[in-house]
Amino acid sequence: MASIRTPKTVLTLAMTGLLSFSITSQACGPDLPNRLLTYRNSTLMVMPEGDFYFEANKLLPADPKLPVMGVNHPELELEPSVQTIIDKMREQQTAEAAYALGEGLTPAARLYTAGAVDPEKRAEYFQKIFLLPKEEQGEWGIMAHYTLGSDLVSSESDDTQQATALEHFDYVINAVKTGQKDTLNLAISSLGQQARILWWQGKYPESAHLYAQQAAQGDGMGILSLKFVVGKLLNDDSIRQKSLHDPLIQQLTIAGMFTRIDPHFYTATQSVITKRTDKILDELNKNVSDAFPNMDRLAALAYQAGQYDSAANILKRAGDTGLAWWLRAKLSLRNGDINSATDAYAKAATAFPSNEEWGNQRGENFALEYIIPSCRISAEQSILALKRDDFVQAMTLMYNTRNIYYQDVSDIAERVLTIEELKTFVDKHAPRRASSAKEDEEEGEEYEKVSSLRELLARRLMRAERYQEAIDYFVISEHRKNAERFIQALEKTKDKNASKKQLAIDYYQAALIMREQGLEIRGYEMAPDFNESGGNSFNRESLFSSEAVKSSENQPWISPAQLTRAKTSLPKTDDWRFHYRWRAMELAVKSADLLPPKSEAYAAVMCEAASWVIARDPATASTLYRTYTKNGTQYDWSPQFGRSCPKVNFEQS
Repeated sequence: MASIRTPKTVLTLAMTGLLSFSITSQACGPDLPNRLLTYRNSTLMVMPEGDFYFEANKLLPADPKLPVMGVNHPELELEPSVQTIIDKMREQQTAEAAYALGEGLTPAARLYTAGAVDPEKRAEYFQKIFLLPKEEQGEWGIMAHYTLGSDLVSSESDDTQQATALEHFDYVINAVKTGQKDTLNLAISSLGQQARILWWQGKYPESAHLYAQQAAQGDGMGILSLKFVVGKLLNDDSIRQKSLHDPLIQQLTIAGMFTRIDPHFYTATQSVITKRTDKILDELNKNVSDAFPNMDRLAALAYQAGQYDSAANILKRAGDTGLAWWLRAKLSLRNGDINSATDAYAKAATAFPSNEEWGNQRGENFALEYIIPSCRISAEQSILALKRDDFVQAMTLMYNTRNIYYQDVSDIAERVLTIEELKTFVDKHAPRRASSAKEDEEEGEEYEKVSSLRELLARRLMRAERYQEAIDYFVISEHRKNAERFIQALEKTKDKNASKKQLAIDYYQAALIMREQGLEIRGYEMAPDFNESGGNSFNRESLFSSEAVKSSENQPWISPAQLTRAKTSLPKTDDWRFHYRWRAMELAVKSADLLPPKSEAYAAVMCEAASWVIARDPATASTLYRTYTKNGTQYDWSPQFGRSCPKVNFEQS
């Protein structure tokens, strides 16, 4: 405490209202998006965790007499000449020496800075500040009270010291409530300091209330301290049972369990966790009154614990909140009542505020999911729409969530809707918007999901050989230009007056474009090509992968009509990753067929065609090699057929 608590340093002191706590982290590998449609049953049946910060911030309303941190809050600024004097005073070792250099400061500033230098004389100098008229003390007065209180805050402080510290902090709080300027937020920090002392005294509910008020005033330290409190409530039966009569403690306990915030509570074996959870739920049910404001959270906790009958009973008293209707929907699904679930989902969708967010959490296979309840509900409604074969409605509902569940949007757009259904949907919901030339020209720039859906449709139209329609839906100009180049090359192959050599050149040009740009102008957004991730399929599962379809849990949610449409949407043959390479190969073979079979150009084109598929389809590459050896001429490079090919020179044909 030897340093001076000037406006630049007192803030450090202000942060000491935080109780000690620990945070554990878990490495989960790359943050892959959670695929709701791949895990439909768990998506529908499991209730996501809440967010502790969201829950903690609504325990108490902000006190209108106290400032809210970060909201129109002025900063204490000292004149340069004043700061210079204070800096010189801080270099001294004794209060007397510092005070002697303080000419030019206000009496309060001079006394505070001198006292802050010397712990032995601090109280003496600060008491002189308290004798000054209130208007002369200013912020230096509450800084002095706060500093003296902080000096006395220790787990080893006796009752008298703690009582005196509480009085100092109480003075700061009341002074600010009655109009004293507080640019350092000392009143809010004082709430945390008082809470810490009360916790040491075993006054757990009173302490939690103060931390909750600190959090309500926008101080993150209050929330962090509430996390400590939650840890004690969940892990210490004595503390919990002494406090659980208090409604705020009840809310805090439920919030901690509903959001899985305390790592210590969940590091035990599952049987121990289940036993402890059941015990705390039983205690809560015995203590909460019918007027309890977080009945829906209590129901959610019971649901998460697998106590479905208890959750249903609690929901009878939970009112019509979004969470209550969401839980009713899930319970209806568990009972096989899809109609009731559909109605409950509709009510949940309108009851949840669109700005309520629960943050990141891990879904299936540790995939990362950012939970916005209104979006998650819309996605679950989409699954039910798919179940009843209402595919356009399913697309509409999932499209509402595109910024979170874009991969699921893509799967429905690509594998479930017909081209005509998708085209109508895109024209209505994803019209092309005017954009700058720079945005259009920058390939690879992150663009909006609206544009991504238009490009998905463009590529799908290209696969259907509806080329002119496709051009209008490309948003990225480079993709559009490459598609036009491919179409033009293919159109030239229809020229009946062209020579075979020229037609071969045109087919080969189309083949090269397809091979090199196929992902961008023809590739699937999701399986099998994964354009969405630049062709990287790492742990990106398909909506209709064999594993997903065969899953006994998913089967009830995947109708025969969905499966039929999904299969129809894939290439008729060769539905491997990068399927367009086989299309490019076919065009190259057409080019070779127009060349003299004994020419080196024929051999080179066949070699190129094989090279595009040999790594994934050696059988087809072998077929091409046999065709070449049957019809063509052997060259020095022939043993490397399909692996190392000469440059194609049509003049050698």
